[in-house]
Amino acid sequence: MVAWTSLRRHLRHALHESLRRRALAMGPEGAVGTPTVTLARIVGNDLSPRHAEGQARRNLDVILAKEPVPEGWDKLFILNRWFDPAAAGDAARAIRAAGHRVIDIPFDPAAYAKAKTDWHFLAPEPECAVARLARLDRARADRARLWAVRAKLAAAIGLNEARNLALAHGGDWTLVLDGGCFAPEASLAALRHDMAGPPFAPCLVVPMVRLDDGDLTRPPLPAWREEPQIALHRSARLRFDPRFPYGLRDKTALFTAMGLPGPWDDWARDRFLPAQEPTPDRHRYKRASAAVLRLPSAVGLESAGAQPSRHRARMAAICATLIHLDRVTAAPDAALTRRLLDG
Repeated sequence: MVAWTSLRRHLRHALHESLRRRALAMGPEGAVGTPTVTLARIVGNDLSPRHAEGQARRNLDVILAKEPVPEGWDKLFILNRWFDPAAAGDAARAIRAAGHRVIDIPFDPAAYAKAKTDWHFLAPEPECAVARLARLDRARADRARLWAVRAKLAAAIGLNEARNLALAHGGDWTLVLDGGCFAPEASLAALRHDMAGPPFAPCLVVPMVRLDDGDLTRPPLPAWREEPQIALHRSARLRFDPRFPYGLRDKTALFTAMGLPGPWDDWARDRFLPAQEPTPDRHRYKRASAAVLRLPSAVGLESAGAQPSRHRARMAAICATLIHLDRVTAAPDAALTRRLLDG
């Protein structure tokens, strides 16, 4: 079975690579001249236990102090619905003082309180939905729970909405990074070459490597074990799909749409998830020749083999955050939502 799975994955990758080469050969040439590039980050709340308390601000300070800015590039920071307005204001001032752009998406408690949990795709009545969740295996139940609270997650986090906002305010190219990613100088130089060099592709897939030794100056080798980051040219027709909430294919839905092979191809297909939209940019991507670093987010969750622990911590953080927000905003369906999430 393992051998068959490996062979199937190899054949799928070979097919996608053939289609990618054909799509790039038939595509238009890139724009003449040196492109402007926006290095954009989405910086959200620390969600315990997935993130250590204060980690987002510590990583932000490291980026502001130590990450270079190549000529012709600018930086944009999206402060994504910080629950503490005073902390968001302080972070915005630090970003502007460093000479960079910032957009603050405020958290709206009233909008969150109006967001409803949806159990109807599980069962016609909430009690039956809770009972059905209890019969599912842990992985399927977690995905169903995330889909049930997708409206609350959009109001509390809205990650893909924030990513698309960054693209709307970017340059010729926008490199959309997770908030804790850091780009060494050598990586930035390589990415500039990748964007400007032939053949032109509107999508550049950038590998991400978790920082393991604290050295921010040594460029990481472009390994593909982790979920990559993405840069999109302004001509790209791809966007992050806001129908997918944080924690449930929020980034990999885009990878599937663009025909980028990866472990997400083997993930279970849930019937309640929306179908992928077709895109003219399918297979029109290049793989970057350099990687970015992922700064620490929580103690014990950054090692290469900690992916299952990161998943469990993320799910626990989402549940704890929504239960807390339900309470402080007096959400009318708080009791039912807690029952669905506590299973």
